[in-house]
Amino acid sequence: MNFFDALNAHAAWKQRLVRHLEDPAGHPISAAAAGRPDQCALGRWLAAHGDDHAQLGALQEAHAALHRAVEAVVQAAADDPVAARRLLEGQFVPASVKLQKLLRALAVAGLKQAG
Repeated sequence: MNFFDALNAHAAWKQRLVRHLEDPAGHPISAAAAGRPDQCALGRWLAAHGDDHAQLGALQEAHAALHRAVEAVVQAAADDPVAARRLLEGQFVPASVKLQKLLRALAVAGLKQAG
C-alpha cells in the first residue's frame, strides 16, 4: 500500500463534498457507498492487512470515521444543506485531518509497501 496515494485520495474528499453541496445533481455521491470504508483501496487493504500490524488499529478507526463523516454530510445535504455544511466543518474536517496525519506518519515510517 502506498500511503501517499491513500492520503491524496482521501484528501480529495473535501472538494468532492463541497462540489456535491453546491450542485448535488451535477456531482452526485451515494451516501451508502461513500460511507463504506471497504469501498476504497485503503479500506480493502486495511481489511486484508490491518490485523498484521498493531499500529494500524488507529488508522482503521480514523479511516472508518472519515467515511462515516462523508456519509453524514451527503445524507444531510439532501434535506438541509446548512446542516450538511456544519457537518462538513464539524465532523468531516477533523476526521480528515486525523486520517491524513496518520497516513503521513505511516508513509514517512516506510510502511508504504507493507503487505
